[in-house]
Amino acid sequence: MYGHYPPSLKSFGPPSSGAPTENAAGLVDPTLAGGRKSGYQFTYQTTPAGGRDSRGGYAIQATPIEPGKGGYRHFSTNETGAIFADGAELGGPSLPDKAQGLGHQVLEEQEIARQVAETSPMIARTAELRLVVKRLDEAREEMDRILARHKGFVGRLSASAENGSERVLIASLRVPADQLDACLAALKKLGHVTHESQAGEEVTQQHVDLLARLKNSRNTEARLNDVLRQRGGPIKEILEVEKESARVRGEIEQMEAEQQTLEHRVNFATIDLKLAEEYKAELTTPAPSVAIQLRNALVDGFRTAFQSLLAIVLFFAESGPALSLWRMILSFPAWLLWRRYQRSLAMGSTGGV
Repeated sequence: MYGHYPPSLKSFGPPSSGAPTENAAGLVDPTLAGGRKSGYQFTYQTTPAGGRDSRGGYAIQATPIEPGKGGYRHFSTNETGAIFADGAELGGPSLPDKAQGLGHQVLEEQEIARQVAETSPMIARTAELRLVVKRLDEAREEMDRILARHKGFVGRLSASAENGSERVLIASLRVPADQLDACLAALKKLGHVTHESQAGEEVTQQHVDLLARLKNSRNTEARLNDVLRQRGGPIKEILEVEKESARVRGEIEQMEAEQQTLEHRVNFATIDLKLAEEYKAELTTPAPSVAIQLRNALVDGFRTAFQSLLAIVLFFAESGPALSLWRMILSFPAWLLWRRYQRSLAMGSTGGV
């Protein structure tokens, strides 16, 4: 992959000064670096010197990782290690400053990736464990002792107990990653295991990307601080630089917090633990005596009678005004109907005589 000293350069000997490294050879090429970021993989191949060109050379094949894209470029080098692409020298003052910055940025990212690759993968481990214990209080005390032995701590804990049901303890434990297996083995001895699961998430690449972004932001902040120290240019430009520097500083602090969180997840594994006490049904209390039952019945009866009377009083207190109003409205029509009825009865009795 691009970013290491091409093996073919070794056949031409070391450069005129310094060690044969990619920086000494001027291995800075924006197109090549851009191709690497776009998903290309580069393969080096030695090409013999001949003809009018006395320089030895090598070719780089750009193979796309994504199908349908490709590219092929010829590179050569002389005895000093300077690299040429199609006859044009790469590296040095001939490249724009932006291209040089991009090349150095790529080299820094590759150096970080190389250092991380030499170490073991970063794995964030988690485990879930459910147990049924005989006595919850004793299991809780033993859990605290296990955490102390394995240098762990409780991240979150809750306990619940209701009448007629089992007591349950739910906790989120954090232990050093190298102590996870031993801690799980000790916790399993607290009771009967009903469920167990483990998972691991590799965050190596995420950590590499975070370190690269953090380093680039710190370099940007350093350049902005250099501009502020010079104090050149109009006040407006200086204020803009200060504003940009504050924004970059905020990003750096946020990424540093993300780095600490990520590394903490790797250094300390998480155990989601649930302890449930064995449920034992209790015998019901004996029934009360006859006298007590009679007393309770009388008390309940008086309470019911009082509540009924109170309900009637409340009903009339609430509905009395409305009933009185309707009585006044309907009384006159009712009186007329009653007189008509009485008159009809009287006329009927007279006609019969």
